Amino acid sequence: MTTSIPLAAEPGTAKGVEGVILTGGKSRRMGRDKKALQLGNGTVFGRILHAMKPLVTEVRAVGSQRPQALDGDAATIGWQPDLRAASGPLTGIHTALVTSKVHRVLIVACDLPFVTTAFLRLLVDDGSPHADVVLPRRDGRALPVCAVYDVSCRQRLERYLDAGHFAARGFVASVSARYIDEASWAAVDPEGRSFFNLNTPEDYDRAKRLAVAEPVSDER
Repeated sequence: MTTSIPLAAEPGTAKGVEGVILTGGKSRRMGRDKKALQLGNGTVFGRILHAMKPLVTEVRAVGSQRPQALDGDAATIGWQPDLRAASGPLTGIHTALVTSKVHRVLIVACDLPFVTTAFLRLLVDDGSPHADVVLPRRDGRALPVCAVYDVSCRQRLERYLDAGHFAARGFVASVSARYIDEASWAAVDPEGRSFFNLNTPEDYDRAKRLAVAEPVSDER
């Protein structure tokens, strides 16, 4: 597996959207590496990668833990270690924005196994010209770990972290955010499965049941 370590000399100068999968921490509540869990016809990580690839110029993994035990396309993508001490998902988002060579980055956390290309396309294609972040929202709760970030907000994120703030929703609320609400995403995800979060063995059991009944789609 290649490793993406050097910082981009001119962050955000290229066109297009880069994909970044946040690999997270040590999966303590799950008790094993959740991104390598088998779900449906592949791993959780592989499912997310498959959903992102049609929409982005490349996909990297970002996080404190190098992805292990991955196969297929997932075994060939680059890994960028966190540039700051791990303090939740904002650490990985900051690293992704600082090291990206394009001006927009599609971020997806590795514990969202049911995101689909169609769902992510809503974020990528939104095109709000002045938004720092485009992200989905359900029942009033935003999902900052499934969002498109403009790299122009990286310095504000750095100041936010330097001030000792680590809440991802708090950061999103402090910048210009474009929210994609249920009226928009329900057409491609009527059950809201993209918001399913995989953290515990009980979540995994439920995910396996959902995967069995997963609808067939060209844009998984």
